[in-house]
Amino acid sequence: MKKLVFAILAAGVTFAGAANLLEDTLKLGLQAYQKGNYANAATHFQKACDSGNPAACEKLGEMHAAGKGVAKNAANSEKFYEKACKNGMSKHCKTTQKSQNKGKTEPKNEAKQAGAQKPAQKSVRDAAKEVANTHANRCNAGSASSCVNAAKAEPAKSKEFYQKACKLGDKASCAMGK
Repeated sequence: MKKLVFAILAAGVTFAGAANLLEDTLKLGLQAYQKGNYANAATHFQKACDSGNPAACEKLGEMHAAGKGVAKNAANSEKFYEKACKNGMSKHCKTTQKSQNKGKTEPKNEAKQAGAQKPAQKSVRDAAKEVANTHANRCNAGSASSCVNAAKAEPAKSKEFYQKACKLGDKASCAMGK
């Protein structure tokens, strides 16, 4: 019985230590990113992402999309967004699902062929709001480039977004946020 209790306690300490190490790796990645050391940041994010941290996976997706510290590669970007989705960052689940369905033909639906009405399409204004919200969410998750895009999408809040982008290391935004 004592051995079982000891084993459970040891496992708990090991798990807590691993969780702290994972958070430390993410923090080191964010610090390197903010200093402009993107290659070092990518290394830390990769370790954290491989360990299941969705924020690190998201950051790697953004870095691959922009070519910061890694080769610009849309397929790798999508791979890391998908991994972020699988690790619990649900905002990327819709993005990855849309790209996976790109180019696939929809199965024939007899109701459509019989003349059923199409669902109403989103208005341009609704689509623009959705894009602005996506940028704002990614900005809040630590993406400087998304903060800049959010500032452009929401002029009323642009100062706030530029200031956040500046804090995240985007030097060009520092002047815009004054």
